[in-house]
Amino acid sequence: MKQALIIIALSWSLVFSATGQARSINKVMIGAYNEIKNKTQYNTEMLEKYFPPTYRNGKDTGKPVYPGGDVNPKQGVCADLVVRACRNAGIDLQKSVHLDIIANKRVYGVKAPDKYIDHRRVWILKTYFKRKWKNLSVKLDNPDEWQPGDIIIWDTGSKNHLHIGIIGKKKRNDGFPYVIHNMRYIPFVFAGKTIEQDVIEGPKFLGLSVNEWKVIGHHRIKSVNNREKS
Repeated sequence: MKQALIIIALSWSLVFSATGQARSINKVMIGAYNEIKNKTQYNTEMLEKYFPPTYRNGKDTGKPVYPGGDVNPKQGVCADLVVRACRNAGIDLQKSVHLDIIANKRVYGVKAPDKYIDHRRVWILKTYFKRKWKNLSVKLDNPDEWQPGDIIIWDTGSKNHLHIGIIGKKKRNDGFPYVIHNMRYIPFVFAGKTIEQDVIEGPKFLGLSVNEWKVIGHHRIKSVNNREKS
């Protein structure tokens, strides 16, 4: 009898966990699409210049904010899309990433953690998601393996920066999804703002490949129990 009750309890636990995971993913998606509605502009200066997160809930406080800090909500780089989308699901990557770096400096290769910017660095997010979220295949063999809300990270060929986005709901004829991302403006290739675009293998112009990107990260929320809330 006890064994049967344990099995039932575990079964319900898995059901609730899966339901919580689905809700979290849905909220991440809502947050991502909100960035499209917001027409969040890509700020190229943020790649080289330090921008402290002085905004909280859309208002400029005039001083760096932690946790819950943000840069100008009308602007950002690729990582800010992910940070904001996750915040919409109650996941504050600023706090979660900082705490994990403090406890695991060697893993991240960070000597002096910076709680105001580390969560906006894609190479750090790559390590965080690999440690904390579910790691999935980076191969583009099966479109069913790529689900809305998944995090995707690319090596675009840049010497200095990786790129990150969120798998969207729109799909191509072959079943592979479009990706929600924010990339600097390049005429006829990138809009310079957050959009949902067919770039899972890299950008295209008139349907032809412009540059092949290598997928180096593919991650999904495990369950609500794995989340670190703000």
